[in-house]
Amino acid sequence: MQRVRLRAARDLFARAGDRFGLGMTTFALGELEDYAGDTDAARRAWSEAVALSAELGNADDVPQFHLQLARLAARRGDEIVAREHLRLAFAQDIPDDIRASFGLRWGRAEVELRLGNPDEALELLRECDVPVLPGPGRFQRRPRPTRSSRRH
Repeated sequence: MQRVRLRAARDLFARAGDRFGLGMTTFALGELEDYAGDTDAARRAWSEAVALSAELGNADDVPQFHLQLARLAARRGDEIVAREHLRLAFAQDIPDDIRASFGLRWGRAEVELRLGNPDEALELLRECDVPVLPGPGRFQRRPRPTRSSRRH
């Protein structure tokens, strides 16, 4: 039902000529398509969102959208496409604060892990200053002390 509503919203933004709203709605639709298991529809939506954001000069959105495409490609086992989207997510023409953002580095670590590079993923997580412990096939957050464990 949500996908139907987002498609209708996307059509409204398109008819209104609101390119920014169209891009954001299209990206959200891609997320729902992915959750529903239609990875081809998700890829198409996210690719359209990348194009719209690039056209509008939204430097903070383009990297995030490429990262979603990299995640999707990694899940599908397409390392070449995943690496190309990672390259584009960290391109030279995006602001340094966005390139260094926690979300992008965390996402890149996720892609590296899916592509079979746990050491690279761990290094990226360390750069994020996230305490992690290697676990069976993935990284787990280090348990934080609870109030009761801090008592003497």
